Amino acid sequence: MLLGQPASAEFTPVAYEWHYGDGTSRMTTTPGATWTRLGLEEFDRTQTSHAYANKGSYTVTLITHYSVRAAYASDGEWWPVPGTLAIASAPHTVQVVSVNTVLVDKDCTEDPSGPGC
Repeated sequence: MLLGQPASAEFTPVAYEWHYGDGTSRMTTTPGATWTRLGLEEFDRTQTSHAYANKGSYTVTLITHYSVRAAYASDGEWWPVPGTLAIASAPHTVQVVSVNTVLVDKDCTEDPSGPGC
């Protein structure tokens, strides 16, 4: 019901706001997926990848931003609702048990197959 009339609403995810629990965050347009599903090798970087600088327990949260459109049942015309709706997921705790630092002689642009690239 919208303004007393039967109506429908459609929610489409348009952005994903990742909070990694270490004071950093990233906004992406992809929700993330497994490396296999993305056609990548394990540990290849993705839009949602994150490297922690220190061992510890971190609480990761995701806020999904949705665009919304609505239609009254009487005419079925869809119209956009201004703005977005932000919905937070349940937090997840990750344990970082190892952090490795290596010395390299080239950056990832010069040697894309180097450690950490």
